Amino acid sequence: ELLGFVLIHPEKEDFVFGMHLDDGLEVVLYAPTPTNAKVFKDFEEIKDFVSYLEDFTFDIAKLFDANNRYEVEYETSVSSRPIN
Repeated sequence: ELLGFVLIHPEKEDFVFGMHLDDGLEVVLYAPTPTNAKVFKDFEEIKDFVSYLEDFTFDIAKLFDANNRYEVEYETSVSSRPIN
Protein backbone atom coordinates (compact mmCIF):
# COMPACT_ATOMS: atom_id res chain seq x y z
CA GLU A 1 0.00 0.00 0.00
CA LEU A 2 1.37 3.43 -1.00
CA LEU A 3 1.66 5.68 2.06
CA GLY A 4 3.02 8.72 0.21
CA PHE A 5 6.38 10.24 -0.68
CA VAL A 6 9.51 10.86 1.38
CA LEU A 7 12.58 13.02 0.80
CA ILE A 8 16.03 11.48 1.12
CA HIS A 9 19.38 13.27 1.28
CA PRO A 10 21.27 11.74 -1.69
CA GLU A 11 24.68 11.64 -0.01
CA LYS A 12 23.79 10.85 3.60
CA GLU A 13 20.82 8.67 2.58
CA ASP A 14 18.93 9.97 5.61
CA PHE A 15 15.22 10.71 5.46
CA VAL A 16 13.83 14.21 5.97
CA PHE A 17 12.10 14.27 9.33
CA GLY A 18 11.00 17.90 9.36
CA MET A 19 12.16 21.48 9.51
CA HIS A 20 13.15 23.69 12.41
CA LEU A 21 13.59 27.47 12.59
CA ASP A 22 16.91 28.30 14.28
CA ASP A 23 17.86 31.99 14.65
CA GLY A 24 15.96 32.86 11.48
CA LEU A 25 17.46 29.98 9.48
CA GLU A 26 15.49 26.99 8.26
CA VAL A 27 17.26 23.81 9.38
CA VAL A 28 16.27 20.48 7.84
CA LEU A 29 16.10 17.60 10.31
CA TYR A 30 16.98 14.03 9.27
CA ALA A 31 16.19 10.53 10.51
CA PRO A 32 18.17 7.38 9.63
CA THR A 33 15.11 5.27 8.76
CA PRO A 34 11.77 5.88 7.00
CA THR A 35 9.93 5.11 10.25
CA ASN A 36 10.23 8.76 11.35
CA ALA A 37 10.32 10.36 7.91
CA LYS A 38 7.95 13.17 7.00
CA VAL A 39 5.43 11.66 4.56
CA PHE A 40 4.09 13.90 1.80
CA LYS A 41 0.80 13.09 0.08
CA ASP A 42 1.79 14.55 -3.31
CA PHE A 43 4.35 16.61 -5.24
CA GLU A 44 2.50 19.86 -4.46
CA GLU A 45 3.06 19.27 -0.74
CA ILE A 46 6.77 18.59 -1.44
CA LYS A 47 6.99 21.79 -3.48
CA ASP A 48 5.47 23.78 -0.60
CA PHE A 49 7.95 22.24 1.87
CA VAL A 50 11.10 22.92 -0.18
CA SER A 51 10.00 26.42 -1.21
CA TYR A 52 11.21 27.66 2.21
CA LEU A 53 14.74 26.36 1.59
CA GLU A 54 17.39 28.38 -0.24
CA ASP A 55 19.63 25.50 -1.24
CA PHE A 56 18.55 21.86 -1.27
CA THR A 57 19.07 18.54 -3.01
CA PHE A 58 16.79 15.61 -2.20
CA ASP A 59 15.77 12.37 -3.82
CA ILE A 60 12.03 11.72 -3.81
CA ALA A 61 10.94 8.19 -3.03
CA LYS A 62 7.61 6.40 -2.74
CA LEU A 63 6.97 4.92 0.70
CA PHE A 64 5.02 1.68 0.88
CA ASP A 65 3.67 -0.38 3.76
CA ALA A 66 4.45 -3.97 2.77
CA ASN A 67 3.04 -6.27 5.44
CA ASN A 68 3.84 -3.90 8.31
CA ARG A 69 7.30 -3.14 6.92
CA TYR A 70 8.32 0.07 5.17
CA GLU A 71 9.71 -0.18 1.65
CA VAL A 72 11.12 2.73 -0.33
CA GLU A 73 11.09 3.01 -4.12
CA TYR A 74 13.09 5.86 -5.63
CA GLU A 75 11.11 8.18 -7.86
CA THR A 76 13.24 11.17 -8.88
CA SER A 77 15.50 13.90 -7.53
CA VAL A 78 14.74 17.53 -6.86
CA SER A 79 17.25 20.35 -6.43
CA SER A 80 17.32 24.10 -6.11
CA ARG A 81 20.30 24.05 -8.47
CA PRO A 82 19.18 22.29 -11.65
CA ILE A 83 21.81 20.79 -13.93
CA ASN A 84 22.34 22.95 -17.02
